[in-house]
Amino acid sequence: MTKWAKWAFAAAVAAPLFVTTSAFAADDYSVQPVQPDNQRTESADAGYIDVKATPGSHQTLQFKLRNTSQKNITVRMVAGTAGTTDNGAVDYTTTDWSAQRFVGMTNQMQRYLKPDQTEWQLKAGQTVVATATLQVPAQAFTGRMAGGVSFIEDNQNRSKQTGDGLKVNATFKYSVAVLLSNNQEIPEGMLTLGGVKATQVNKHTVFAVNVKNQTPSFINALGMKTTVTGPDGLKFTRTQANMQMAPNTQFNWGIYTNGARLRTGDYRVETDTYWSKDGKRQYSFSGDKYTYHNHSVKTVHVTAEQADKLNKSDYDLQMKSKMPVAYKVFIGILIVIAAAILWFVLLKKRQVTIQVIDMTTNTVMFKERARAGRMSKIAVTLTQAVRVIPNTAVTVIDETHLQVAAKQTYIEIEVTTLTQEG
Repeated sequence: MTKWAKWAFAAAVAAPLFVTTSAFAADDYSVQPVQPDNQRTESADAGYIDVKATPGSHQTLQFKLRNTSQKNITVRMVAGTAGTTDNGAVDYTTTDWSAQRFVGMTNQMQRYLKPDQTEWQLKAGQTVVATATLQVPAQAFTGRMAGGVSFIEDNQNRSKQTGDGLKVNATFKYSVAVLLSNNQEIPEGMLTLGGVKATQVNKHTVFAVNVKNQTPSFINALGMKTTVTGPDGLKFTRTQANMQMAPNTQFNWGIYTNGARLRTGDYRVETDTYWSKDGKRQYSFSGDKYTYHNHSVKTVHVTAEQADKLNKSDYDLQMKSKMPVAYKVFIGILIVIAAAILWFVLLKKRQVTIQVIDMTTNTVMFKERARAGRMSKIAVTLTQAVRVIPNTAVTVIDETHLQVAAKQTYIEIEVTTLTQEG
């Protein structure tokens, strides 16, 4: 199968403002950041670097790197800038992202944070102190610069068993956030929504909502719900909570069409965003309360040319229209088998015995054998007028004519004769 890559992030990658762990361990090595003297007070017990430094200064950051295995290993160290993925997660060590992924960012961390050594060869059980130099921009800035360092073991050859029994190759990267500020004041992160467009992500059609954080602060506890309503009742919805945005970043949140064929016309895109739990929580979403809420309604027009282009290249639609021949044959066989079972169980005629018993004299007054399917009804004509004792298989036409459902092969009908009663 296609090789999968699983990026396992350290605690700082998930939510830097709430992390309390101080060491991250892999199968073969562990990483522990050494907090500098100018670590911000509120981050004193955090498992990441969060320093307050004066413009133009520089300092050395330290990370204890230990080989916990019984073999020699090589670990690479890289530094990067914090960005926001399209799934609403923070990647602290982006190095090759387009400038369009950032908005209003004056200083990118990767320009100011440099590993002093990019590769470490560790013997079994050996511990080293990996270092990186942090150069503070000469021009004072507000808020936070965010980035980090990652540690990646070379020649990883781990296999992981998935729930369905498949084995996949897993590559692990451990990242430690590095945050920098000039002063104690950090502005509140504020969110805005940009445009919406119909596009594709990995050959899957989506309506992409542009989400912007133009402030030099993290946006934590971000939740979103978007509903797209199109022509002829087309509707697509996506809801997600517990997202996060790095300072001065933007991402495109995709609402997938899940293989539905786009039509020409206007699409109404309604989005509700909720974020922050630091102030007064007054807005409810997904079982929680948030400080801020933004409601947006936009219209996207999809032309005939756009719809045709997106539909032709949509992977889910291609799978529907290009079903493998073997799969079609398999479905055909299943249909034939189902039809045969249906005929055998419901339509095939078999011998049915009907017996009418006069309960007044306890004698058989009528007996007949006929061939009929399970869905058929058999007409019964009696020589005497009777009253039928309730029976779900019998429909009374009149006092001498009955219809009997042939669901069973033996049907007994109990009656009383009217002449004997009166």
